[in-house]
Amino acid sequence: MVERVLVVGAGISGLAAARLLRDQGVHVTVLEARDRLGGRTYTSNALGLPLDTGASWLHGLKNNVLMNVAQELGLSIDVTEFGDTTIYGSDREEDRLLDEIEDELETAFFERAENRDSEETVAQAMQGLPEQFGLSEQQWHHFLGVTIEADWAGDVDDLTVAALLEGEEPKGGDATIRGGYVQIIEHLSAELDVRLNTPVLLIEHRSDGVLVTTKSEQFSGDRVVVTIPLSILKTGKPTFSPPLPDDHQTAIDGLRVGLLNKVFLKFPKVFWDAEEAFFTVQNSQRGRFVTWMNLYLTTGEPLLVAFNAARAAQDVEYLSDTETVDEAMNILREIFGSNIPVPMSYQITRWGKDPWSQGSYSYLGKGSDPKMRGSLSKPVGSRLFFAGEATHSEFPASAHGAYLSGLRAASEILSMGSAEK
Repeated sequence: MVERVLVVGAGISGLAAARLLRDQGVHVTVLEARDRLGGRTYTSNALGLPLDTGASWLHGLKNNVLMNVAQELGLSIDVTEFGDTTIYGSDREEDRLLDEIEDELETAFFERAENRDSEETVAQAMQGLPEQFGLSEQQWHHFLGVTIEADWAGDVDDLTVAALLEGEEPKGGDATIRGGYVQIIEHLSAELDVRLNTPVLLIEHRSDGVLVTTKSEQFSGDRVVVTIPLSILKTGKPTFSPPLPDDHQTAIDGLRVGLLNKVFLKFPKVFWDAEEAFFTVQNSQRGRFVTWMNLYLTTGEPLLVAFNAARAAQDVEYLSDTETVDEAMNILREIFGSNIPVPMSYQITRWGKDPWSQGSYSYLGKGSDPKMRGSLSKPVGSRLFFAGEATHSEFPASAHGAYLSGLRAASEILSMGSAEK
C-alpha cells in the first residue's frame, strides 16, 4: 500500500520534502496556511519586476545545493560583490578611516569570538574592541549593524558568540537569482497536491498514523512533516497531541527568531553610483537604514533596497508606509543632496507582523544551545517529522539549509517505510 504523508507548510523545506516523497511514489498532500506558495521565500512583482522580498541569495556557490538546482533549471545568477561598498556619514575622514580598517576590524572581531565563552553575548565579548581601534560609538554601531546584525538578524545584546561560530562557512561567493526564487518554488511544487488557505490547528500523532485538523476539515495519513516556522511553533500553534517531547519543546523555547526587513524604492532615474553594488550609512539611529543595495546593477531599473535588521527592523515595522519612506528619503538626501527625485513606487516588508512568519530566520541567543537544532530535527516516533531552516545545524537561517532539511525529513520517512516493509 502506498504511504500517505502530510506536509504542513509550503515553504522551501516543505516543498523539498514533498517533491522527494512524491518522486518516490508516496502520496503527499501539502497544507499551507497562506494563499500562496514559498513561505519566507517570496518573489513579488508589485513594482513591475520580480523582487525577492524574503530569501534573496544563494550563499556559498560551491557548497550550495540550490545552486545545483538553479543550474539544472537553466537559471541565470548575478554574483554579488559585498566588498564593493562605500561608507557614508557625517565626516568623510571618519568614513575613509572605517573603510580602511574594516577588514582588519572584522578579522579581529571573529578571532576574539573564537577565544571567548560561546554563551557570552556579542556585546559582552567585544567590550574594548572599539577602543582598541579608536572607533566612535557611531562607527562601532555601524560596524555591528552592517557586519553582524544584518547577517544574523539578531541584536548584539542577545546574539551569542556561539551564533557567530555555528554552521559551515559558505564557500564560493554569493549570488542572486535573476527572475527570483519563485522559479525554484514553481519547480518544486509542480504537480503537487497543495491546499492553500489551510491553517493547521491540531496535529495528532499516534502509533497507527496521524490526523491533522484544519479550520475546515481533517486529513489523515501515515506520517506528517512539520515545516512551520520556529516563530509560529513558539506561539503554541498548532497543538500537538500527545504534546512534543521535552527536548523538542526546549529547543522551540530556546532558539531565537531574528528579523530582517527590506524597503524597495523605485525612482524615475539613477542618482547614485550606478556601478557600485552597496553603500552603507552611519547615522545616529542605531541600525536604521544603514545598508543599501543598488538593484540597478542586476535589474537595469532605477531601484534601491534598504535593509533593517534586529532592533531597527522591529522599530521600523511600527512606522506607517509614509513615515518609512520619508525616513529612507531623508537619509538619501543627506548623502546625495536635497534635489534627488522622490520614488515613483515602493514596497515595504514587515516579516515580524506577517501572521504566518512572525520573523525572518533563527539564531542563537541567550539561553540557546547549538544542539537545540539537532533536537528539533529529530523525528518523534515513526510518525512525526520536522524540517525548516531552524532544524539545520550546518546551514541554519538559509534557504539551502531549509531545502536540505526537507530532503532529510523525506529521506527519514523513506528509510522507515522501507524498514517496515
